[in-house]
Amino acid sequence: ASASASASAAAATAAAAAAASLSLPLSYVAAAVGVALAAAASCVLAGRVLAVDSEAVRFLQQGNALYFDGRLDDAKEAYSSCLQLDVERTDCATNLASVLIDIGGNEALAEQLYQQVLTAEPENGDAAFNLALLWQDRKTEESTREAARLYEIAVRADGRRWDAWANLATALAELKEDPLRAVEAFEQAILLLERQQAEQQRSEASDSTDSYLARLYYAYGMVLAELSTGQCFRLAALGRSLLVSTGGDADTQDGATMCIESAANALRTTLQLDPSHVQAEHMLASLLAAAGSG
Repeated sequence: ASASASASAAAATAAAAAAASLSLPLSYVAAAVGVALAAAASCVLAGRVLAVDSEAVRFLQQGNALYFDGRLDDAKEAYSSCLQLDVERTDCATNLASVLIDIGGNEALAEQLYQQVLTAEPENGDAAFNLALLWQDRKTEESTREAARLYEIAVRADGRRWDAWANLATALAELKEDPLRAVEAFEQAILLLERQQAEQQRSEASDSTDSYLARLYYAYGMVLAELSTGQCFRLAALGRSLLVSTGGDADTQDGATMCIESAANALRTTLQLDPSHVQAEHMLASLLAAAGSG
């Protein structure tokens, strides 16, 4: 068997283990690395405040302060008061849905509120992201596909959100319907998180950032290892910043081999960031063994 075919087979044997790590929406824990999420909450508050009714704005701001202070029931009342004054305020509806999720037991109402926001504003990134979390957590093919659609809205609304790119990548990787888009999403998430890390001073949060980067690089490597030869050629032609080529003319190279070498580098980076990552260690050994036997 060729090195590329053997390596692809090795990648397939690790697919189940990779899926387990990919299925967790990274943004559930993103607050620890400085992403603009509220405390340890899974959902984000509306980033855009609609200024119409000054009294409604007062309740919105009061709700936000209470939310970040951990007073969720009081925040819920403030956001509800905002909506009573102006039922069309999508910022208050988004934040009310988020606090309902955090309180628990109100998922159906929260989903209804997010849907109402998206009906009024189809490109509302905050509502799309939060609703996508609900869909992705249901872990069915249909729900994962809907989550991916919603994450696409979120990254269109704000392309600087590494957590939205990461969650989009995990959903696409699970679906296996558009692996090149999954690769792109992983690359965007990695680049944005690395840029964020570089802009921040060294702190306790850096270890957490390394942990998330390790997970992203591992998943990225797994997707690369499973690409077909044709997909690898197309990816190389795009000139992705994280795709490491073997050099020379891409038209004459074994596209699958390029992807395998890039996957191996992604796994090496995973181990640099997290030396205890056993799955990355085993997968890297499998890839190298398969390449050496070709």
